[in-house]
Amino acid sequence: MVIVLGPKDVASRAFEPLGSAEATADRLHASLFEIEAAMDLMEQSEAAAKSPRAQEPLTGEESTALKAGGLDVSPLQPGEADPLLEGAARFAKLLNESLSVHQAAERLGHVNESRVRQRLTASPPTLYGIKVGRKWRLPSFQFEALGTVHGIEEVVSALPPDLDAVGVEAWFSIPNPDLVREDDERPLTPLEWLRTGGSPARAVELAKEL
Repeated sequence: MVIVLGPKDVASRAFEPLGSAEATADRLHASLFEIEAAMDLMEQSEAAAKSPRAQEPLTGEESTALKAGGLDVSPLQPGEADPLLEGAARFAKLLNESLSVHQAAERLGHVNESRVRQRLTASPPTLYGIKVGRKWRLPSFQFEALGTVHGIEEVVSALPPDLDAVGVEAWFSIPNPDLVREDDERPLTPLEWLRTGGSPARAVELAKEL
């Protein structure tokens, strides 16, 4: 995970035995990516410690606005983690565990990388991606060892375009009371629903309601 990554971890990973030139490039790119994400988290931690929220109480107007956004505005206790910072950490972890365009192309059966980019930029897209600078990162939850999760393309296409990446990942991984099988009362996550043969159409309906 990015949030516990230290210089030794990155160094040891970078100098593990490597195979092809493409594998070497991917490994080095991943290490540099993790270093950058870890540095960003350190900067965010310092900024959070100096933020007005950590030092001054919120006004009634500020509190109302933040609550409307679904954020916890309760005063922080000494040593308590700031949920805003936790959100940044979840985003960094999501990026760290995502695939490059090259890796996604391999998962899809060694298709051309341009095909992956086409699916990312289609309207609507059929693969979910996060643009980081000039690079695309594709969250790994939408992939199987070979190919994509059953029906994921239809569901990704139905997601609201303004839904943030952490929200997308959370929606796919949280049990939904509307996704229950007749022989099991346990609510399934959208990913579990799709992976166990559930109808993509049902998940599409729920995605459109977000």
